Order: sequence, then structure tokens, then C-alpha cells
Amino acid sequence: MAIGVPFDDDTVTNGGSVNLLYGTASGPDAPSMTTLRFDQDTAGVEGAAETGDTLGVSLAYGDFDGDGYDDLGIGASGEGVGSAGVAGAVNILYGTSSGLSATADQIWHGDSTDITLYNPSAGDSLGFRVTAGDFDGDGYDDLAMSMVGYDAASVSNAGGVLILYGSVSGLSATGHQVLHQATSGMAGDGNQSGDGWGGSLVTGDFDCDGYEDLAVGTIGEDITGYSGLDHGAVTIIYGGSGGLTTSGSQWWHQGVGAIEGAVEAFEGFGEWLAAGNFDGDSSSSIDCVDLAVGVPWEGVGTASANGAVNIIYGGTSGLSDSGDQILYQGNGLAGSLAADGEIGSYLTVGRFNNDAYDDLAIGANEADPGGNAQAGEIYLVKGSNTGLTSSGGVRWDAATADVAGTREANDNWGWGLSYAAFEADGGQHYLVVGAIGEDGSEGAVTTIELDSTNSNFDALSSVEWKQDDIEGTPQANDDFGFSTPAPRLKARCLK
Repeated sequence: MAIGVPFDDDTVTNGGSVNLLYGTASGPDAPSMTTLRFDQDTAGVEGAAETGDTLGVSLAYGDFDGDGYDDLGIGASGEGVGSAGVAGAVNILYGTSSGLSATADQIWHGDSTDITLYNPSAGDSLGFRVTAGDFDGDGYDDLAMSMVGYDAASVSNAGGVLILYGSVSGLSATGHQVLHQATSGMAGDGNQSGDGWGGSLVTGDFDCDGYEDLAVGTIGEDITGYSGLDHGAVTIIYGGSGGLTTSGSQWWHQGVGAIEGAVEAFEGFGEWLAAGNFDGDSSSSIDCVDLAVGVPWEGVGTASANGAVNIIYGGTSGLSDSGDQILYQGNGLAGSLAADGEIGSYLTVGRFNNDAYDDLAIGANEADPGGNAQAGEIYLVKGSNTGLTSSGGVRWDAATADVAGTREANDNWGWGLSYAAFEADGGQHYLVVGAIGEDGSEGAVTTIELDSTNSNFDALSSVEWKQDDIEGTPQANDDFGFSTPAPRLKARCLK
């Protein structure tokens, strides 16, 4: 498990770092686990640790060189490039038989390797989000990197996404793409000032054709014809033998077709995204992946910012509004409506119980369980042959039985979520939960082992990790656990 600590001050203020926990035959256990820490002053890592780099603000894993060992992409959205402050960059650590290594580390930004991929400018924030997928189906994973402050087609802060394709020698500038909402053929309203296209990213094979596709969230989207600002939307760009193409791209928001919910200002539709096969459907043995869309500031009844999650289902024709769901407290989720919980602020997918369907974990890091302000909580929702179901769902917080830690105000438990199989046989399932507000925002991460012997969501045991349990020095406002890599449909490991 890779854990981002973007505001780590060990070397310089907010320089950032990444901690690694390697799995063992018996799962996550502090005495027997190998742990590592990387920052830009680690020998072999490209770049130099500088104030405000925020290395570790985003993470993604994929096998970019096709050697059978997964590699790690690390966003540093605050990185300066020449005189352009906060232009952003992404470091790549390559996997080997002994784990991740800095030996062949790469750093990518607008002027990487003497090739101008695009003209970097102050505030581009390349690497704010990263995600990996094999968009061209050649067996080498590719990397998508958002630049939310990019002035696409001269429109201020419209946002964009840089795509680098994998090869036998790793990620390469050959065939790279810079995509934005004014790219020819792209679905949507086009570039608008302040859209921040790329505020969230996820990959999945939504049309089950063997090529992974890219979903791009835009919470700053102002949808034409609706009052107010920042309604939010998600763009889908489909993969093919030539890589990502705008042909057939889709643009989704609440109120379009049968998508549940009304278009309203400042809802945050697309704040976070997750991809999984919730209904277990497939075509020629290829999973048809579905998309979960967080809407954390959705008002439900009189509960402002209660939050919600839209589910858009995939099939052979791609994502469709048919069967769309919206989940919130009292409608698919346990509990009663409560203001400011921000359900959907973080999402992850995993097979958390012993069945054939992906399940959804939903973070509500601003919730107030037990009257503890912003202590945070999560929801687990089961997949089934008809999709996500309200049957058997659970709500957990840090006071739940067999969950390590203590429920405290301002912990923001549920900020970061991921899924892992730490054990050698992959038979046990682990939910990874971040709590960036723990101990004055030093941060913590809890790994929860789930019982895989039945179809219930049962926590067997858990471990709470802090930076002083691993590598590095915990400091106020480090935000240890700010990011963890989003899981992909097929299980992967870093070692």
C-alpha cells in the first residue's frame, strides 16, 4: 500500500513524501512488514524537495513497462517548472523483483526530457490527480494526469489532462495527448473559465471491449441553461487500438436523461469517482465496468450538503442512464439524513465480502457520528446481480467494533479510501481508511481485514498506522493518508 503525505515537512515545508507498506503472508503487521519512504531528496528520485511541491497529493499504480511488476505514479502538483510556480509534475517509481526502486525514476512535466509536451504555466497543477489504464490495449499501462489550472485554448483555469503511453521502456512522450473540453469531438459544453476539468479521474472498461476508458470529473462545470454555478459534470473518453479518442465521448450530469437528481449549484457532482462491476455483467468474459460519482454537497430534503452518490451502469454500448441509481441516507444507505456529512467525498471499490460482485465504499469525512464534529464515517454497499443494493449495507466509524483507533472530533475518518489484498494468497480483503485530521492533522490510516467466509460485511481485525509506525516524523498538518492509489478491477500488487 502506498500512502501519500503531501504536506510532509521532513525535508522542506509541504515538500511531501510517500510511504510504502509491503504485504506479508499473514497480512499487514508492523513487525514483519517492509516499509519504505520516498521524497524528492531520496537518492535516485528525480527533482529536488522544495517548499510547496506536495509530492504524494495523488497516486496511481500500473505496469507501465510491461515487466510484470507494477510501477507507481506520484503527483506533485505544487512543483515549479522553470519560472512557472505550481506548474506541477509527476514522478514515476518503477517496480522490480525487490519492490519499487528509484533507479529508473522519471519525472514528467510540461518540459520533460527536453521535449515540450505542452507549455507549462504557473498554476497548471499537473498531477493534481493521476490514474492508470491500458487505453490502447497493447499490454503496457498508460497514465492520465490532470492539470486543473491549465489555461486550455486560452481559457483561464479550464483544465486539461495529459496522457502518456506505456512501452517496453516505460512511459514515453511518443504519442502523448493533451486533452481538454475544447478538443475536437469532445462531448460537453466546451471550455469555460474555472471549470478545473480533471478534478477527479478514474479508469474502467465501461463498454467491455478490452480497452480501458477514462472518466474525468469537473465540479466547476457551469451547465448551460441552468441557474447558478459549479453544477458539476463527468466526461467519458473511450479507449481503442489507437488510444483515447473523443469519438463517442459522453458527458454526464444530474438531470440529463434518466440520471437521478436535479442540476443545482455547488453540488460537487464528480468530486470523486470510482469504477467497478457492481452487477457482475460481462461481454466475451470482459467485465462491463460501472461508474460511481460522488456528489458530496447534494442537499437532500432539508439536509444541506448531506451528500449522495450516483451510479451509472456500463454495458456493450458504454455507460447508460438506464438503471441509474442515487444513494443517500434513507435511500440505499443506512442512517438518517444529516446536514454537512458530505457523503460521496471519497469512494473506492473492492470485493469486500465473499461473492462475485464489486462493492462500494463511500466516505463521509465531515459527518458527526456520536456527536463528534467531523469525526467522519464510511458506508459499505453490496453489489448484486441487479447492481448495488440497500440489503446488508453497513455504516462504520472509528468507534465500530473491531475497528482500530478512537472516534474523535475533526479526525475526518473516511477522507482516503482504498482496497488491498495484503496476504500472499490474496484470500483476505482489506479496506484502507484514511483519517487526515488525526492528531492535529498528522494523519493516520486504518487497514481493516474483512471476513471473506460469508457475504456479510464483517470486520475481523484492524491496525491503525501513523507515520512514526513506519518511516518519517509525524508533524502537525502532514495529512498522512491524504491519498492512496485507486484500486483497479483486476487485483494488482507493487511487489
